[in-house]
Amino acid sequence: MKRSRCKSAVNAAKTDSVAKPLAEVTKRPRQDAQKPEVPGQHLSSVGRVNRPQRRMTAAQALVALQNLPETVSGSESDGSDADNEDDVIIAANDNSDSDSGNENESDGPPEHAYSGDEHKDNCKNGTSPKSKDGTVWKQITKIEPPGRIQQQNVFNSKVGLTNYCRAVSTPLDALRLLVDDGMLRHIKTCTQTFAQLSQPNWKITDSKMDAFIGLLYLRGAKDSNNFPLKMLWSEEYGCNAFGKTMARNRFCEIKKYIRFDLRSTRSERIKEDKFCMMSFVLNRFAENSQKSFAPAESLTVDEQLFPTKSRCRFTQYMPNKPDKFGIKFWILADLETKYCLNIIPYLGKDETRVDSLGTHVVMQLMEPYNRTWLQRNNGQLFHQ
Repeated sequence: MKRSRCKSAVNAAKTDSVAKPLAEVTKRPRQDAQKPEVPGQHLSSVGRVNRPQRRMTAAQALVALQNLPETVSGSESDGSDADNEDDVIIAANDNSDSDSGNENESDGPPEHAYSGDEHKDNCKNGTSPKSKDGTVWKQITKIEPPGRIQQQNVFNSKVGLTNYCRAVSTPLDALRLLVDDGMLRHIKTCTQTFAQLSQPNWKITDSKMDAFIGLLYLRGAKDSNNFPLKMLWSEEYGCNAFGKTMARNRFCEIKKYIRFDLRSTRSERIKEDKFCMMSFVLNRFAENSQKSFAPAESLTVDEQLFPTKSRCRFTQYMPNKPDKFGIKFWILADLETKYCLNIIPYLGKDETRVDSLGTHVVMQLMEPYNRTWLQRNNGQLFHQ
């Protein structure tokens, strides 16, 4: 009887030595369960600080369980169980508390890696950018994929201005690259035709049309789209360039009559093209943009909402945009220079579309450059 009782007592002691570290893994230690210092103990005082332990993650629990065979054995005494119990506590907190006692090291927000030039200024100054939710971002270097790049995917085109821009010497020549003489004559004809319906003698010269377009560019460059139009001619709050270029009433009159298509032929053209009121000018602008600049290998596609509340079938409502109502455009741009290469409007659901919306939009925007790749690779189209 005595031997059986002794064996049961030894087995109970072993069970307690295993159960105590596991209890520390799953439960928080009691605030009043501080143990006295043991002379000559090899552990630091970090594991013996009486503070509430946080709930461990799966990785921390795995580390604690891996240390159990080393700390628990049948020949250990009760005194060593106390030391091993503290070992489990410290192993569970290795990822959050260092041996030097920095308790708040892991209390901060998680770190994430980012790439790009959004926060180059912060990185140069040695400070890491933070998001609104407190996430700290750090910059990483771009890792090139191993191995050689296939021959059809090697980008060896010249990037930058093309020979189409060789004759540019004045700002007006630069404007003519995007808004050429054909576009200007088309806009002038459509505007005069519409204005003469109410004022038979109304006319506009080429210089006035150039000045009007230039003032529109200047208004956008000064970020004055939401500024009252008539205040731009104010001597106190406006810009002197507006008053020196054109009278305010003349500018408002051109803005009232300006049109980009002939109203007499619109009923026939709208059957095939919903955007026929702007298609000629927009497509010509995209073609001139592609002829003036050769992009790099990295391009980006995104949507932009042009605010308007005009009554048409493809006006979009996007509550996450600053301007809720408008016409949505898909834009292809160069990643480095942000140069617009192609632009198409979103006109609603297309019944003839076979692919998904994203694939259809990307392939339609990349069509001019896909033709170039076809010519360069003998009729075979490759994608990176």
